[in-house]
Amino acid sequence: MNKQKNNFFSNNLSRHRFATIICTIGPTCNTLDMLKRLIYAGMNVARLNFSHGTHEEKKQLIKLIRKAEKETGKTIAILQDLQGPKLRVGELKGGGPINLINDSTVILTTESGFGTAEKFYVDYKNLPDEVKSGDPVLLADGTIALQVISKTKTEVKCKIIHGGKLYPRKGVNLPGVKMSVPSLTPKDVKDLKFGVEHGVDWIALSFVREAKDIINLRARIKKLRSSLKKLPTSIPPKIIAKIEKPEAVDNLDDILDKTDCIMVARGDLGVELSISKVPIIQKEMIHLANKIGKPVVTATQMLESMTHAAIPTRAEASDVANAIFDGTDAVMLSAETAFGKFPEEAVKALNLISRQAEYSHLFNPGCCEIKSNTMHAIAASASDTAEEINASSVVVYTYSGNAAIKVASFRPKRPILALCTNIDVARQLMIYWNIKTITVPECKTLKKMINLADKKVIEANCGKSGDSYVLIAGTPGESGKTAFLHVRKLK
Repeated sequence: MNKQKNNFFSNNLSRHRFATIICTIGPTCNTLDMLKRLIYAGMNVARLNFSHGTHEEKKQLIKLIRKAEKETGKTIAILQDLQGPKLRVGELKGGGPINLINDSTVILTTESGFGTAEKFYVDYKNLPDEVKSGDPVLLADGTIALQVISKTKTEVKCKIIHGGKLYPRKGVNLPGVKMSVPSLTPKDVKDLKFGVEHGVDWIALSFVREAKDIINLRARIKKLRSSLKKLPTSIPPKIIAKIEKPEAVDNLDDILDKTDCIMVARGDLGVELSISKVPIIQKEMIHLANKIGKPVVTATQMLESMTHAAIPTRAEASDVANAIFDGTDAVMLSAETAFGKFPEEAVKALNLISRQAEYSHLFNPGCCEIKSNTMHAIAASASDTAEEINASSVVVYTYSGNAAIKVASFRPKRPILALCTNIDVARQLMIYWNIKTITVPECKTLKKMINLADKKVIEANCGKSGDSYVLIAGTPGESGKTAFLHVRKLK
């Protein structure tokens, strides 16, 4: 085994990284300089968490991200993460926290204005209707546990099983309770309108329960775009279904059929279900997504300690590596970059751990099952051919992005360079496994396309003189049709 230098970041791997890195943008990294540093460190997707902040703040962040994208010359996707029907504690007396003592009782009320250790507000009016005696109520990511004793029309009386300090606006979970709240809250509807109007590339829907939630969101996006006088993007944003409810796990097959991507949202999932089940569910979800060729994001507490420490723990490094071994398309940082002390270091650490795992002999990602259509067959052949001839890369000249997505689903261990004629397509592709994008002009002839590919492979460091690469493309001028596969040798 090779000896490693003591400095965690000293092993500067020059190899291409397959997994995508998503970073949550917050107070720690909301400047142009820091955004550029995150991009150079490895960020591919900027996540905007709409649980926090104002629309004006998000508008300025979008402008900064686009400016950083332009100045670095690297394609960056913007992900809007909707809050969803997240139940929260209200404001607390004196700004909080309040101390909840074991074996004491506390009243949860649906009437605002209460915020003491005896009675505090929860922002869900149906709470008394949907819980019953004996039900657990978990607060602050499960760190505080209550049990329902009795209820009235507006109040739920609970025994404190595991107490602790409770801060304002902390989350409330009701494991096992099927809530009647819609997947899109009034706040989400307003936030969605903002996101569509400002050209976000991806929209993550929180607390998905069934495929109908995705269908409804897609219909609402379509309606919003049809009402705009000027579209901010040429294509609608794609959808990520966040899997964090037991119902979503049960309905995963149907959800995968309707969504563009899933997220293993381990935070709330670990509260709603037994935390011991989360690693198994993660592996099963990634395997299923890989099998049908849908991208999957692994999220929550990947490098949590780096909110306050300059290097990750060994357990966190193993967690990231195992997500890579499982076959995740993307790994996501939340608090680490949003308000942590070491955002740039966190991205560098995630980058390094991911690449070390990907170039290990243990890395053998699962791939999509071949379907009986031309595009799948060509994509599978491109992946196999690249491995057989030791190609430097697989190059995809694409209008819609579909061909590049299909190639990625077969997991070639060679960089996939997508030459996109549309910047909106290029940005959406950034969430997919192992795709590097460049926006190029449309080529009217096959000769021009091949010459352009030769040039861009070298410019993107995806090949050098004497290397061979695999090129797949459609007929010039025709979107959505993959017509040929060609092996090229660089001069």
